[in-house]
Amino acid sequence: MEVIKQAQVGDQFAMEQIYRTYCNATYTLAFRICYNRISAEDITQEAFIKVFKNIANYAFDGNFAGWIRKIVVNEAINFNKSKFNQVMDLEEDLDSGFENSIFNCEWVINTNEIEYYLSLLSELARTVLILHQVEGYTHNEIAEMLGKTESFSKMTLLRAFRTIHNEIKSQERHYALK
Repeated sequence: MEVIKQAQVGDQFAMEQIYRTYCNATYTLAFRICYNRISAEDITQEAFIKVFKNIANYAFDGNFAGWIRKIVVNEAINFNKSKFNQVMDLEEDLDSGFENSIFNCEWVINTNEIEYYLSLLSELARTVLILHQVEGYTHNEIAEMLGKTESFSKMTLLRAFRTIHNEIKSQERHYALK
């Protein structure tokens, strides 16, 4: 808390301490959303620029790490918005015959598999999945961040689950034939 107060008055050493404390988590979150090392570095850099530009406005009314995380998420979303301003077809039905969470299913065994399955998704689908399943945002909050509807967020998440589920089923068939 003292370090944050020092950074609020421009103490460079305090800012460096904050950066060193949160840079890895910030980069990891950015990478999970954009799935590109260089883009995650850019997002991390932009996020910390905003953190230090706005740190004087931090009012200690919430978790500081959460405040930084929100800045990172917004930066990553803005980055992704600039990369893909596409409208997805929402005509697909909502019927799903599989578990709706890749993070609490038995069919995903380790983090390497999770990383692989996430790499199959579009940036938008990965963003929605990470925000909802990992970061705990509601569909309404995600919709607001993306400038879309709540049903868009739900449909995007459903499609992400279907993509992952279909790949897993394909792999199961492939290995069953060996």
